[in-house]
Amino acid sequence: MPSNSPILSVQIIRLTALWALIESGIGAYMHALEIPFTGIVLGGSAIVILSLIAWYCQNKASILLQSLLIVLSIKFLVSPHSPPPAYLAVAFQGLMAIVCFALPLPRVVQILVFFLLAMWESAIQKFIVATLLYGSSLWEALDKMVASIAKDLSIHSELTTHFTWTLIGTYILLYTLWALVLWRWTLRLPERIEREKTQILKRISENQSNPRPLKPGKRKGSLKWIGVVFILAFLSFSFFLEYSKEQALLKSTLSLARTLSLLIVFLYVVPPLLRKLLSRLQNRMESLPDFQAALGHQAELRTLVPVTWQLAKAERNWWRRYAHFMLSLLVLALYHESTDTV
Repeated sequence: MPSNSPILSVQIIRLTALWALIESGIGAYMHALEIPFTGIVLGGSAIVILSLIAWYCQNKASILLQSLLIVLSIKFLVSPHSPPPAYLAVAFQGLMAIVCFALPLPRVVQILVFFLLAMWESAIQKFIVATLLYGSSLWEALDKMVASIAKDLSIHSELTTHFTWTLIGTYILLYTLWALVLWRWTLRLPERIEREKTQILKRISENQSNPRPLKPGKRKGSLKWIGVVFILAFLSFSFFLEYSKEQALLKSTLSLARTLSLLIVFLYVVPPLLRKLLSRLQNRMESLPDFQAALGHQAELRTLVPVTWQLAKAERNWWRRYAHFMLSLLVLALYHESTDTV
């Protein structure tokens, strides 16, 4: 990296390390805490950390960009086979933070705008990818299937006639509500961390000697391929119901060719190019003391996750478990003595 790269403060290095940890491997603990919608919860956790980084660096774009580059480099180092959309989501969140926290708005509004935009992008990304892979035929077939079922059940509603838009709207509403919940929780987060840090550190210290590691979950690669096959079968079936045999066969063949072509691009063309780009970034970042410090902190924090998970399990509902888990991780990142910068 250029010699004029900004030097990060201790707090920002620690929070950057936690951000990298969130992006590269604690999803299994969220599942174990019986937290629903783990994907959006992890995405929300990342933007909470980003808002704290912005708070500590007083919204300096160069610091936020440096943190983003470190996280991308660590993510590539720790989980190099993550799919391209995962890196795109991290990059989008980081760049959106730079833009939102530069707006001439009160801080509460900056955080709200950032949280909403980040969550909306996360919500629509899945629909964009599905449309690219399967085309608009997927949504048309889904609309017709739901409309047919509704007709058989004598249900007459615009929600069933335009089911796709209802589904997208519901999905975006869910992400919006989660953004608002996190926004309210984050507003007084620095004060909450200061108020509860002593008690949290004490509890973790008392339980640290006897953590129970969590067994890693099974990989979902095979399930994704089953999903692809199922969607293609669904499309082919819908074509044969609507068109003549020859037309349906042609449309099914074109749909299969489109999906397989894009999958080849996504799986065998884009990833090598992205890995090459990220490898160059990582090689440039490795010479920076801040990168080495964040990498070390990320590894140390990873060893503290099991005890944090154990303590959070005692809470009575998923929100309290999540809030306890996240607050404890933030306290550990900022104040645990083993993560002091050398």
